[in-house]
Amino acid sequence: MKKRMLFLLIGLIIFNSCSQLKSGELINNSPLRFEVKSFFETTPIISANDAADDICVWAPDNPLQPIFVVGTDKKRGLETYDEKGRRVFDKDFGRVNNVDLWNSPIGPVIVGSNRSHNSIDFYKLNSKNGSLKLLSRYKTDLDDVYGITVYNKDEEVSVFISDKKGTILQYKIELIDQFISVMLTDTHSFSSTVEGIKGDSFYQRLYVAEEDKGLWIIDLKSDKFERNKVYKTDKKNLIPDLEGMALLDLGSGEGYLFLSVQGNNSYAIFDRKTLKLVAIFQITKDNLIGGVEETDGIEIVNQDNFSYFIAQDGINEGHQNFKFVKLDEIISKIR
Repeated sequence: MKKRMLFLLIGLIIFNSCSQLKSGELINNSPLRFEVKSFFETTPIISANDAADDICVWAPDNPLQPIFVVGTDKKRGLETYDEKGRRVFDKDFGRVNNVDLWNSPIGPVIVGSNRSHNSIDFYKLNSKNGSLKLLSRYKTDLDDVYGITVYNKDEEVSVFISDKKGTILQYKIELIDQFISVMLTDTHSFSSTVEGIKGDSFYQRLYVAEEDKGLWIIDLKSDKFERNKVYKTDKKNLIPDLEGMALLDLGSGEGYLFLSVQGNNSYAIFDRKTLKLVAIFQITKDNLIGGVEETDGIEIVNQDNFSYFIAQDGINEGHQNFKFVKLDEIISKIR
């Protein structure tokens, strides 16, 4: 009788494991945990309280050319910082929430979700002084735009933009002379708020952070709306709410996906190839720079002259800002 019960128990465990794999959820309950410290930080943004949100970076291959970091002040517009974190430009463009970089034929273009106009905004970045000029503004059918990402595949460029209801619109964008053409090509729907979205052209998929539900992928190779949950929120690792994402591309499909886990002031790292949860880390304070909490947007830049993980600091002394951690310090912990 005891052996029969044991076999039944083993069978139940195997059945449950197969069911989990069939559903597509990849579960790993014991990721590595560690702490790092900021190396430097940006000038605090102009607006007070909860105002900073997301960043993107123009880092040209030529080390003699300047690097610029563009951050959102979601109460008033955009700010640009140099490679030391000093503000060099700011302008009231409206409530720009999230940004991403489009390396366009006319140079670096910042693409933003503007909640003042429920629009996709396109800004030309002056690669010499960091100033921004609005090129065009495309009003979407969304009621409250939120997250945004640029996706490049075989010279075809798409913009994905989300809203607080969980809708993601996919647009094809083209530069025709100096005119930016925007055409809706697909709609993806989730049951609750989505802000963090990130494209991966190598695997042709879109990573989606549904804030209270978990991390998903959308298969962009398929003509059908196929999505798969990579990791559901829980009380230990991915504590709601989930925010921004950044991709570390190490070539040939290798690398890591970083996810801001605002629920416990941490960041999750997933293996890009296997989608396994590798590690969870926090940014703690030192004698000169404070820790980082309640992060919305994150970004990764991996170049010889500029290699950093960048995080918005939701509770900075004074006004919010963005903090930089040496990327090598993080990678050395997980490899």
